[in-house]
Amino acid sequence: MIPKVGERLADVRLGTMGGTSVALSDYKGRKKLVFVWASWCGCREKLGLLEAFHRKHPTLPVISIACDAQGVLHPMRYLVQAKATHELWIDATCTIARRWKLKRVGVTLLLDEND
Repeated sequence: MIPKVGERLADVRLGTMGGTSVALSDYKGRKKLVFVWASWCGCREKLGLLEAFHRKHPTLPVISIACDAQGVLHPMRYLVQAKATHELWIDATCTIARRWKLKRVGVTLLLDEND
């Protein structure tokens, strides 16, 4: 299931690949592009495109959330390959998928100022 237009998403606090605590509410009042992915999914190939978009639009927060129960090492390999400089979050318990009712990863969402 993909969230519907206008549907409010649950705010979830996660960690960044650098170990700090973050939440979507930290970006309240700003549009943001969110990509939910996993290192075991072919959707990881989109990270290069996501990074290229981020470099063309540096004022729009771009957040990739890796749903990887094995920790940061597996997703970090793909983020290094993509030369990722956008926001890099890790969801080791797949909380986002459950709270947002996602049936799969490889989901890209453009969120408005209210989420």
